[in-house]
Amino acid sequence: MKFKVGDVVQLNSGGPRMTVLGNGVNENGKPVVGCSWFDGVSHCHAVFPEESVRPPRPSKLARWLGLAPTAADSEGRLRSA
Repeated sequence: MKFKVGDVVQLNSGGPRMTVLGNGVNENGKPVVGCSWFDGVSHCHAVFPEESVRPPRPSKLARWLGLAPTAADSEGRLRSA
């Protein structure tokens, strides 16, 4: 299990930031992550293969302000300096 409930993730291909609601395995035994997000109007949720999501990239503003994560912790999550 890569992500904890409440973690913020994003699809590897981009898209909205999503909140992890839970973890599990699919019918093939592969790890999956249940996520929730807002599309501007609606509350959406879906289940994604664990390998298809990652921690979100820091925004340009966060990088400019020096708030961008600088290293990974022991579980591979990025942390700020």
